[in-house]
Amino acid sequence: MTAPTLTRSEWLALRATGLGSSDAAAACGESNVSPAELVLRKRGVMPDPDLSDIEAVEWGQLLQPAIVRKTAERHKVKYLHPISYRTTIERLITRTGETEVLGWLEDREAVLRSVAHPWMIATIDGIAADDDIRLIDIEAKNVGGYHSRDWNVEAGHGPAKFDVQLAHQLAVAPAFQAGLLAGLIGGNSLRVLRRERVEIQATIEAIITLEAEVWRCVETGEMPAYDGSESHIRALRALHPMDSGETITLPEEALRWHEDLTELVIQRAPMESRIKTLRRNIEASLNGATFGGLPDGTGVYTNKHQTRGAYHVEEAEFPVLRFVKAANWDARKQYR
Repeated sequence: MTAPTLTRSEWLALRATGLGSSDAAAACGESNVSPAELVLRKRGVMPDPDLSDIEAVEWGQLLQPAIVRKTAERHKVKYLHPISYRTTIERLITRTGETEVLGWLEDREAVLRSVAHPWMIATIDGIAADDDIRLIDIEAKNVGGYHSRDWNVEAGHGPAKFDVQLAHQLAVAPAFQAGLLAGLIGGNSLRVLRRERVEIQATIEAIITLEAEVWRCVETGEMPAYDGSESHIRALRALHPMDSGETITLPEEALRWHEDLTELVIQRAPMESRIKTLRRNIEASLNGATFGGLPDGTGVYTNKHQTRGAYHVEEAEFPVLRFVKAANWDARKQYR
């Protein structure tokens, strides 16, 4: 029994459960979308962009099958059309147990998930096989003519964000032994770069590490390190929408308040440590007893077990006061 056919809405719902191929560049710092914005999109704080009315995207979807077929033809590999080879493709991809086939987007593109890293998802434009029955991943791009210089086939160079995307797909599906990155430039010039798995294995492993950190942030609610990008600033604004964004100069007396507060915080640390030590000493001296009286009769320490009733605290928004040193403020004040 083969994997089910997925509608576009079902596919979008699946993509929300992990990092897809198009998320890889953002996770790895090769996109104008920062890891921070990607994290907030996956957590539902920021919306994914609506691409439905972008004509270039529409043409890309229409031309994708033709780009895939022509790429396979030029590189003399057999294109495995899902209508005829669906069962065979699924068997070859899943035979090692490293990849799960979630379904087929509109009966055309395989949607895969990594078993070892289940937050890694990939949608494959086309799948081919060479004479040795080695599976080959075909990633098709329809790009404008002004991107021509980014595709240097002779030098073996392509856009980094697309290379990362292809490597992500090979990470999801180890059954792919190579990938063909195909770009239709300006609608009339097909350029194809071949990437062998053995040659980009280090890149694949690095991508897994970077994406794992991004997904950890998605799950824990932490934010990736500040990178100073406009995208990160957008993410911070989305995360803290209640702030005015205004920067003011505090009154003169604030300097004294700050100095006193800093000094008290410094003094408090050793006292808190000493308090904990003394409490531990007394608890240890009780040695399991419920009551311990002081030798001079001035009081009794009790050490009784108590049960605290369960309670629920409603979610609430509130301001948090923190101090940022001037040396660190220049990088942060951009988003305020």
